Parts: sequence; C-alpha cells; structure tokens
Amino acid sequence: MCNNILSKNLEALMIHQSYIYQILSNLDDNEEKNFYIADNNGIKSLFVKNNEGMHIQYSSFINPEKEAEDYLEKLDIEYNRSIYLVIGIGIGNIISRLVEKITKRSKVVCYEKDAHLLKAILSIIDLSHYICEKKIIFVLGENNIISEDQQIYTIVMAYINSFVSKTQIIVLPIYDLNYISFANKMIKMTMEKKDLVKFLYGNSLDDTLVGLDNNLENFFEFVNNPGINDFLQKYGDVYKNKPAIIVASGPSLDKNVKDLKLAQGKALILTCDGSMETLRKNGIRFDMVGSVERIQKTYEAFYENKTLPEDAILTVPIIVHPAIVKAMKNKILFSKKHDVYSDWVNEFTSDAKGAVASSPSVSHMMFGIAKRLGANPIIIIGQDLSYSPEGVSHTTEAKEVITKIDTKASKVFVEGKDGTQLASTYVWKQFLMAYESLLYNHEGTVIDATEGGAKIKGTEIMTLKDAIQKHCNDNIPRVLDLLNQIEIDNELENEALLKGYNEIRRTIKLFNVLRMKASKSKKWVHKSLEILKSGLETEEQLNDIYDCIDFGGKDIPRFIGKHSKLNMYFQYIILVAVYKINMIKSDKFTLDSIEENLNIINDMVGDIHKYSCKAMKMMVKHYDKFTESIEQKAFDNVKVKHLSYILELVDNPIYDIPLRTMLGYAPKIAAEVRNDE
Repeated sequence: MCNNILSKNLEALMIHQSYIYQILSNLDDNEEKNFYIADNNGIKSLFVKNNEGMHIQYSSFINPEKEAEDYLEKLDIEYNRSIYLVIGIGIGNIISRLVEKITKRSKVVCYEKDAHLLKAILSIIDLSHYICEKKIIFVLGENNIISEDQQIYTIVMAYINSFVSKTQIIVLPIYDLNYISFANKMIKMTMEKKDLVKFLYGNSLDDTLVGLDNNLENFFEFVNNPGINDFLQKYGDVYKNKPAIIVASGPSLDKNVKDLKLAQGKALILTCDGSMETLRKNGIRFDMVGSVERIQKTYEAFYENKTLPEDAILTVPIIVHPAIVKAMKNKILFSKKHDVYSDWVNEFTSDAKGAVASSPSVSHMMFGIAKRLGANPIIIIGQDLSYSPEGVSHTTEAKEVITKIDTKASKVFVEGKDGTQLASTYVWKQFLMAYESLLYNHEGTVIDATEGGAKIKGTEIMTLKDAIQKHCNDNIPRVLDLLNQIEIDNELENEALLKGYNEIRRTIKLFNVLRMKASKSKKWVHKSLEILKSGLETEEQLNDIYDCIDFGGKDIPRFIGKHSKLNMYFQYIILVAVYKINMIKSDKFTLDSIEENLNIINDMVGDIHKYSCKAMKMMVKHYDKFTESIEQKAFDNVKVKHLSYILELVDNPIYDIPLRTMLGYAPKIAAEVRNDE
C-alpha cells in the first residue's frame, strides 16, 4: 500500500516537479536516517535527531489529526487566492489537511530540508492529486544540486508574486533549535526574494513611458552606429576566454584603482559611468563605459561638462537618456534584453543590432556585455553594495552622488566578505541578490576583487593584484581599434525606418482600441454602481453587472495579456488590481463583494485609459519624426499617412466611442480613422 502511494506521488512529481522527482528517486534507502516514524495503533508520530543525538518529538503521539485541525483553525483560509508557506513537512498531517481546505486558486509551498523525510511522508500520504493540480509545491534544502536560493527564487517568480497573492507563513509547532533555525532561514530567504521580484517588476508607469520614449528617440543613433551583433558578426570569439574587469563605483575602488594599470592591454576594462572620473584621475585607460539610466540627472552628473575620453567606447542600451547616447563619439548600441519596447525597436532592424541583458544596474549590464563577448574570467571591483566602515557611499571622484551616513543608524545590512554586517540600502541589497541570481547558471569564473563590501555568493574572492597576476598575462586587441573597422550598412536605416513607421502606427491604433475599451468599461462600472446604490430590482440588472465585471476584470486584462507592448506597460496596474481582488474574502459573489469588484475595476480601467492617452500622444510625436524622414527621402511607392487626428481623439472624451457611433459626431475625424484602417 505504501509503495503504491509513493509511486503515485513520484509519478505526479515526475511530470510537475521533475527536479524533486530525480532527487527522491536517486536516494539510497539504506542510508542512515536522522529521524524515525513511530506507529502507535495506527497513529503515526515523527521523531527527529537533534545536534546532541537525541530524538525530538515533532508531532503529537496521541492525536496528530486533532493537532492539525486545531492549528489550521488559526489560519485565514477564506482569501480568494493565497500562498501558504509551510516550513517542514512534519508528519504530513498539517499539509494534507491544508490542501483540502484552501480555495481552489490558493497554493501550498512546503520547504523541507531532509529528502529522506519527504520521501517517507510521500510513502504514507497520497498528495498526487494536489501535485498534479499544482496546489502543492516542494522546495528541498541542504542539497548540492540546485541551491535553496535558486529554488526559492524560481518558486517566488512563478507563484509568490508580492502583488498577486497574500502570503501566509506556517511554522509547525515544533520546539527544536534545528527546526527553528531552518524556519528562520527559509522565511528570510523567501521575503528577500519577494522583495527582489517586486523590485525587478518596477511600479512606475511614468518610468515605463520614459523608457518607451527613449527607445524611440534613440532610433536614428541606433541604426547608424555599430551594435553588439555587428561587432560579434565581424570579430566572433576575439575576446572569448579573455579576462574582463568590471569597475563599479563603490568606496573600495579608491583602495585598488591604481592596480588596474597592470591590466591595461591584457584585459577588457569595462567601467560604470560613476567610476569613469576616478579612472581618468588615476590615469587608467579603459575600453568601455556603460550606463543604464533613463533620466537627465545621470547625464548631468557624469557626462555634461566632463572631460570624456576620446579613446573609449560608450556601450549603452537604447533605453538610456538620449543625451547620454550623444555624449561620446564612439559607441556600441543595443537593445535592453527582455525589455519589450527595446526589443520592439530592435525588431525594426530585424535584430541586426542585437540585445544585452542590462538590468537592474549598470554593473549588471557590463556583466552582460562581458558575457556576450565570451570573456572569462570576469573580475569585478568597486562592487561594494554597502557603505564603507566610515559610512561613505561611493568612490571619492563620484562627487555628484557620494554621500556619508552614520552606519549605526542604518536600517539595512548585508553580510560582508569577512562575515560582519555592513550598512547598506534597500536598492543595493536588491542589486546584490540580482547579481547572485545572474551567477546561478553562469558557467564561467567570476572573481570578486572588491577589497571590502558585501559577499556575493557564487564568486571567488581574490585581491585585484592576484587576479591580474593569475589571469591577465597575454596582450589582447583594443576594442576601439576593432570598432573603427566596422562599416555601417546604410541601407539598414531605410529598411528600419519603413518598418518602424508601420509598427508605430499599428501600435498607436492598438493603444487606441484599449483606450476605448477602458472608456466603455468605466462608463459601464459607473452605471452598475448606480444600480447597486439604488437597489437591485431585476435579474436582468444583476446579469448586466456580472457582464460588466467580466468585461473589465477579465476581457480587458486578457486583451492586454495578448499583446506584449500593452502587457509590459500595464502589468503593474493589473497586478495591483488582481491583488486587491484576491484580498476579497470570498470567491463567491455577494452584494458587498460585487461592489468591491466594481470599485477595483473602476480604478484599474481609469488608469488604463489615462496612460493609454499618454502613450498615444508620445508615440504620435515619434511617428511624425519617422513620417518627416520618409518624406525627405522620397521613397518610391510609399505614401505616408498622418495621425494628427489621434491627438484630438485622446484630448476629447466625446471620441471614447466606437467608430460607427463617431460618424454622427465628427464625420471628418471618423473618415480619417476609417480610411487609415
């Protein structure tokens, strides 16, 4: 019977969590266990060995089922969607009762450090149905195949999004220091990963709009300068397995910056823009300088009125502020990988220019450059991600951004290389975890030669001098010398210009469709709220309200989800709305929950309408530039179409109606829309 239960559970895991299946299937069942399961007349109880070699009772020996019921009564299981983090599987009684009780959209994530124990419990409790439904997911700790960090990050990315689900943590009633230590570790790691996911998502639509604006504004620079693909196509593996040094702008850079002279001509030296002045003052010649910032202030801080090196190359994604792109003569431009709008503009060139992973910081982006060039090892310096012991934030020459604090007053700390706790910031801590996530699947060697600062898991720690002495011994060609030999394809601009012109026009229309859907939804919601306020009188009214909720709460998000350019822009608005809906303590409609749903939808579609209008206005500006350029080039058989009427549409609410209705209000504008389609 037990073997049959285990087989069913393993079969389900093989399909839905193959990693867990492989570990459990390959266990040596004869290996000594740190636990035993006692059986008292059919009542099973778990005993686990502690550090002193004593077996600690982990579950009731009298009535474990009642223990589970009593414990679950303390939980709030009425939320529409919730994630339950259970630390340890115990004897399995709490897990098995929990998956039975929670709502159909909720999930249980169980963290267990002992693979043998998990297998033993899956031999006596059939969870295969819930595994197949993905209602229960397992994380296995303390193994050497996939780290706990990586497992938890994957689980958080897939299921525990901070915006979408309420997270409830379940610590079993176990009084053992080993268990308590494991529970604290898992909770801390999960909360940190939740923060990282939230940080990477971003929460500013205006910031996303700035990024879209920059991507389009930088188009002409993009097509008329070499891209990363141009470089790799011509030179291939010229830097494969050659060392690269990434220079960040932490305070420790002042300690070892002079040692970089030893690496000149023997390693790629890639600097963040905040470190550029420090290198210049110390006579260090570098190959590339990078930036990822979208705002004017970064240009003013590091480029405006600065003595910029003529023998270095600016390497930036086209999402950065246009003034930064224009700041230096020599440049390699690329799209920001996984940024929908950067990829979109890159597609105007049919991916001729290429993409680089470049978030969330400039140091991460320079890592992406080094990786794409095939550099190995990658050496990082100045990557403190913490204040210095004296409370200094940056290298001395980063005067525009450097600050000093009382480290004792800091509220955020990170572990230093020596095991001490170092004062940091929320953003730097997210950068640290993002760096560690980059290293999960990195096959090369990464050396942290930052002399101080936070410990970055996955790196080798070495002084810069030692790293240079060991790895930087052969001469390598200068990037600038190679770059100057790349010829730009002049025909590419014409092809990309025409493709971009059509793509922008189609995208403006896509946003316009969404704008009208949002307007319709908003009016429908107002009508429904008025009916509720006056009192429902007929079943027809109730059905109309249900249709209203479906349109705003399902049809519009589904429409957005089908189009990546809409989804990228509006994902935060939708996630917030979904989170609010999931916090309604019922998955069934009542008059109160109907009103709550309507108010949430009202806020969501109001923001969708407002930001659709903003996006359309901005894109019309760029469309006009593309149109002007096409008219100047006088392409054969190309007749441009103007979209000036769009500005009237977004500024006048009378046009938030379907085209057939618009004919009665504004025949001229309606005719332009109809003819253009």
